[in-house]
Amino acid sequence: MTAGRVVRLQMTAVSTPLTAPTPADFDAGFNATTGPTFTVSANASWTLQVHAAAATWTATNTSPGAPARANKPAADLQWSTASNGSFVALTTTDVNLVTGAATASNATTLYFQTLYDWTLDTPGIYSMAIVLTLTSP
Repeated sequence: MTAGRVVRLQMTAVSTPLTAPTPADFDAGFNATTGPTFTVSANASWTLQVHAAAATWTATNTSPGAPARANKPAADLQWSTASNGSFVALTTTDVNLVTGAATASNATTLYFQTLYDWTLDTPGIYSMAIVLTLTSP
């Protein structure tokens, strides 16, 4: 019998509704949302990476005369593994989210900050897919 590398990624949710912005959020330039908690199990070292599936958000118009911002960049969504940590702008290039050694259960929560600008972010429904990739080199 040969035992190969085995890795598993479990998540508390496959989608995260972002917190709707308030006037205070626009004044601050951002708001915060707690994302999913993911748990990695692996019998060898592993790396979990993250990237945006597209360079811009998907935008759907909701207000006549005020089209949704079709060019809202993926970088307007920032992520961190600590609620009070440094946040990193999302890009379309894989970035290491967390790495570890062999483990039965390594849990990490993902936190988001969404950036807002009074003059750019028009009414609309916005969404963006992010991609998580778990590897064991």
